[in-house]
Amino acid sequence: MKRRSLIRSFRYAFEGIFDVINTQRNMKIHIVIATAVALITLALNLSEMETLFVLLAIFLVLISETINTMVESLADLLYSKPNVKVKVIKDVSAGVVLFAAFFAVGVGLIVFGKYIFMNWNSKLILWMFAILFLTLLGLAFTFRRIGNEKRDKSSNSR
Repeated sequence: MKRRSLIRSFRYAFEGIFDVINTQRNMKIHIVIATAVALITLALNLSEMETLFVLLAIFLVLISETINTMVESLADLLYSKPNVKVKVIKDVSAGVVLFAAFFAVGVGLIVFGKYIFMNWNSKLILWMFAILFLTLLGLAFTFRRIGNEKRDKSSNSR
């Protein structure tokens, strides 16, 4: 097996990153938001711990989106025709990105909340976040049920 140089390995890695940025609309959105949040983090002179959590949230979203792109690309490569199992794989992969985004929002509320909201009350903000998260989760289950019912009706009518 041929050995690659370290520089060539980094070049391939950067090509992969740039490919995701160039081809994925959501990654472009994540990059813009991440850049804005990083600049705000620098401007506010946050503590080291707050900065670490902000960086963790940023990179968790970027990594999740990159893995999601990889999973979807592999699925499309292996299965050119519609496949129910591939749809589930893609949906789960997208769900991972959504969980990362929720984590990032939670970190943002905790770290930046005192600068955004007057009368800052971290417990109230976290309760609001929890209610929002549970509401969105409930909506997801509702839409999933409606989608399953439509699919079942169409498969029964054949």
